[in-house]
Order: sequence, then structure tokens, then C-alpha cells
Amino acid sequence: IKAYQHWKTIQGAPLADEPSIAMHIWTSPSPRCHAPAKQIAEDLNLMYEIDPRLYELSFGDWEGLSWSDIEQTDPIQFQKWMDHWKTEAPPNGETLKTFQRRILEWQVELNPQTQHCVVGHAGVLRSLLVNMKLMTWDEAMSLSIPHMKLLQLDPDKGLVMP
Repeated sequence: IKAYQHWKTIQGAPLADEPSIAMHIWTSPSPRCHAPAKQIAEDLNLMYEIDPRLYELSFGDWEGLSWSDIEQTDPIQFQKWMDHWKTEAPPNGETLKTFQRRILEWQVELNPQTQHCVVGHAGVLRSLLVNMKLMTWDEAMSLSIPHMKLLQLDPDKGLVMP
């Protein structure tokens, strides 16, 4: 399905035509991802699958807190993590390497004959870009990823914003 068709569906406009190839929609168990994935799948009459490997990086003790809350309540650990985010884990969280490996484990199981749509977190998209050797982590982290927007990941062109 073309990215434009998805966009029209997300916006509530009717589709111009039916999907031309098989497509599988994937999502994180997180409600902020799961709910829109379910809606897209229903609108397009497609399957969707919840996969826990598509959760965002685990922030452990910091889960659900704002950056300013973390900085105020745990300034030493926060600064340590900010200085070494590529190698350190948040308290009781996961390292970037563990997160990236989790995403890669999901990625290598994908059927190459099927088009895949991920309704997911920005960190998951960044990890996909790094796993596909399209960007380094520094480049991926500097990327501004819009909320609730359709983005296309092309192995040759990289990130495409239709």
C-alpha cells in the first residue's frame, strides 16, 4: 500500500483503491501505539500484531517521568546517563545495545515478501535506521521524528516523509 493511502486512512478520508500487496501491521503493546495500529488495521481490513519487542527503550525507574522530573529527582544518575547514553542504562532500565538487539531480533524475522507497517515509538524507528545501516546512533538521535505522522523507511533512500 502506498504511504499516501495510509495517510488518507489516518486522516479519515476514504481509500482510493485496495491494497495491492500483502501487508502486515506491527505495533508495540503500549496503548499509544496499539490503539492507532488497531484502527488502521480495521480501516484497511488488514491483520495487525502486537509484539512486545517493539516497546520503546526501557527507562526502568525513570519510566513515565518527564526529563525535568528525572533531572530534579535523580540528578547524578541523570547526568551520568546523559553523558554515556550509548553504553549506560537508566537505573533498572536497558542499555541501547540491548534495545537495539531486541529490535533487530524482531526485524530479522520479517517476511521479505510482505510489506510491513510499524505503528511505534520514535526509538524503535531510530533503531531500525541504525540496524539497516542508514544512520549512526548520533544521526538517528538528532533526527526530529514527528508525532502521529506517517514515515516511510526505504532501504535505499532512508527515511522518507511523504
